[in-house]
Amino acid sequence: MIRSLAGVLLAAVMLGSAASSWAASPAYTYPEEFTRSGTMDGMGKDYVVINDQRYLLSKSLRVHTPQRPFSVLADVKVGDFVGVNVTGEGGGKLGVVEELWVLPNLRPVR
Repeated sequence: MIRSLAGVLLAAVMLGSAASSWAASPAYTYPEEFTRSGTMDGMGKDYVVINDQRYLLSKSLRVHTPQRPFSVLADVKVGDFVGVNVTGEGGGKLGVVEELWVLPNLRPVR
């Protein structure tokens, strides 16, 4: 009886440890690559400036922060390190940011 009780307690402790590690895992994962990444230098109603480069914002912009997978641009601050997916660059045209991800605990090497 003591052996079976010890086995049950051990299983409960192991399950509790696994549950706490599952809770600490992010609810979503970041892409492996971004079109561009860098420090958010500025932003306006329809544009952002990342590493001194201006980009337009898509009307269907998707913003992701470490706290929430679906966020808004107001949650992003100047100085945040971000990764973006940009379309329509080239030929003198400004790129359009389709997705913006705030990257936690990362800073560019300058």
